[in-house]
Amino acid sequence: MSAFGLGQKKINNILNSEDQPGSASRLEQLLSDEETIAECKQQNQRLIDFLGKKENLKQLIKYATRRPEDENNKNQAFK
Repeated sequence: MSAFGLGQKKINNILNSEDQPGSASRLEQLLSDEETIAECKQQNQRLIDFLGKKENLKQLIKYATRRPEDENNKNQAFK
């Protein structure tokens, strides 16, 4: 667990939040958070279940196989 469970707490806060209109989706927030990979390695079951949902897997595959819509957005390009 990272830094006394702070990473897990941060990821769980994102998972507990609702997708708000005009803000980044939970998937986007998770992809932007540096703790996500560490929590996957720690086998955070809630995170793995969330990422394994059909709609999230489709989006992850889209990110991995298509060029970003805005090539100047480095954050989007390296997700």
